[in-house]
Amino acid sequence: HQGWGIVNLGTQVNPDFALRINGFIAQGGGWQERTDFTREQLRISLDNTFGRTKMTTSIMWFRDTNFWGSPQPVDAGQPVPGFEDPDENFAVQGARVNHHVIGLFNNIQTPITSNMYFENILGVTNDTQGSIRSFVTAVDGDEAESEGIALYPKEYVVYDDAHIVTT
Repeated sequence: HQGWGIVNLGTQVNPDFALRINGFIAQGGGWQERTDFTREQLRISLDNTFGRTKMTTSIMWFRDTNFWGSPQPVDAGQPVPGFEDPDENFAVQGARVNHHVIGLFNNIQTPITSNMYFENILGVTNDTQGSIRSFVTAVDGDEAESEGIALYPKEYVVYDDAHIVTT
């Protein structure tokens, strides 16, 4: 199964306020069984004008999930007996790499002169990740051993950039 879609909607609520919503989704099969992927994003933005000052505030949600496969075990360049099918997935059930991100962003621009303006960009994000992977390390007949890892890092970022722009 493969597919994707995009949506972009926007409306001018009044002369000083606009609402925008955009998002996408993509899904597809992977290179082995159980290696599908899904990517989804949604962003809602509010554009405001206060006199000559412009402000955009956005909230964003993003999810990226890739199910993980394990390479075919080989010995001397040949598939190990019992592992001849290169499309078979030898990874632990549920192996995957995830990113779940939510962010809040604010951009303010205000003129100083006719060819100069002040701009401030603020962003705050939270990325909750998950990584479960395994690799075949030894084969004995029709049995295999594997080693794996499960990590669940969390990343929090605050970004602020204030600057003056000339045109």
